[in-house]
Amino acid sequence: MQAENAVAHFQRRYPAACREWTAAEAALRAGAGTQEPARVAGLCRQAMRAFARALAESGGTPAAAGDDAPDDVLRGLVGHWSGASDIATGDFLASLVEHWSQLSDPGRWTPVPGETQHSLPDREAAQTLVYQTLTVMYLMDRLRP
Repeated sequence: MQAENAVAHFQRRYPAACREWTAAEAALRAGAGTQEPARVAGLCRQAMRAFARALAESGGTPAAAGDDAPDDVLRGLVGHWSGASDIATGDFLASLVEHWSQLSDPGRWTPVPGETQHSLPDREAAQTLVYQTLTVMYLMDRLRP
């Protein structure tokens, strides 16, 4: 029951991010992680972009909310929060954002002319990104000061 309340609360607070993440997870289950991993990665970035904007706006930092790079917005928020939370929490959130940023980097998911499809991330990488996206969103929301 408590978990259901937490999910409902998160969905009310971040409806656009939840819609985008749900689309990424549905695409993954429908096979896009194997066929179109870049599509799944793009949906994850859209989810994180919507989340970062909503989180920035709810924290009173609308200047950051206009940034299109969700990882930059999240880095800015973690930096802004650094004085209001303990060092370990700040370091943890910063490491989560950095890990997500590396996983979701569009250059990693976009084919380069002349490269084979095998050099791109596979379904497992797409699955990792989908669930890492949800994890980062949830923890950023729960651990913010």
